[in-house]
Amino acid sequence: MAYSFLTNHHFYDFNELIDHLEVQPGHTVLDLGCGHHGYWTFPMAQMVGRTGQVQAIDILPGAVNSVRRKSAELKLPQINSLWLDLENLKKHKLPLADVALLVNTLNQIKKRPKLFTALGSLVKPQGKLLIIDWKSNNNPYGPLQEHRVLEDDLKKWSKRVKFDVLKEFYLDDDHFAKILVKA
Repeated sequence: MAYSFLTNHHFYDFNELIDHLEVQPGHTVLDLGCGHHGYWTFPMAQMVGRTGQVQAIDILPGAVNSVRRKSAELKLPQINSLWLDLENLKKHKLPLADVALLVNTLNQIKKRPKLFTALGSLVKPQGKLLIIDWKSNNNPYGPLQEHRVLEDDLKKWSKRVKFDVLKEFYLDDDHFAKILVKA
């Protein structure tokens, strides 16, 4: 990874996941729940280049400001940091995305079907959606069990807005990844 301030504290192979997304120069990426460090935002900005754009979105003003400061410091004008509530995403005028990312974010969303409806209109046909989140299991750490995503529900919401599963796998005992493609 090109940015020394980003450390891989994750349990998965970042580069393998990136390869499946096929991000190209000129693409538009929505990083939904970018976090304070923009772990996905900055590598995506490098991949889309100056002709593309990354919409780094978070509900926490501190996260948005942190990514905004770092992208200005690194002179990455293709990053646009936005303070938005993902549960009301459809209210905002966002560009159509080639790739959307929901990494360890979905478990924090209460109105998940509403978010998927918005994603159905924000991701271009043949665009991809990467979801990484906590499996619904009995481990005592991580989010509360009632906040975790049931994979059957995820399939139902995805299918309703015309996303098909391209690839799905378990990253470890507690996390799953799904790469969906918009029909």
